[in-house]
Amino acid sequence: MTTIKIFKQKGKTKGFECSGHTGFGVQGQDVLCSAISTLVGSCHLGLSKVLGLETDFKIDEENGYFALSVDETALENQSAQLLFEVFAESIKDLALDYQKFIKLKVIGG
Repeated sequence: MTTIKIFKQKGKTKGFECSGHTGFGVQGQDVLCSAISTLVGSCHLGLSKVLGLETDFKIDEENGYFALSVDETALENQSAQLLFEVFAESIKDLALDYQKFIKLKVIGG
């Protein structure tokens, strides 16, 4: 199972953490893990390459771990928050469709 935590601060998204393989398919061929990885990568690229924001991005593909966070200035960046919202809504849809494989938690407020 993949556990995804979305971290909030003052009502704004500060980052997320994804850990574990979904177990939906064979590791390395798991389309659900691939979908999550694609969403993570797109969010990271949008924040860092498109918006030019500094991110703290950690990845351990072998263990199915991704973590991304931004500094306090990104909390007030509407474009960054929009990217995080798209990520969160996409993950929520996946979590609803694949409840046995994805657990979503929102931490903070």
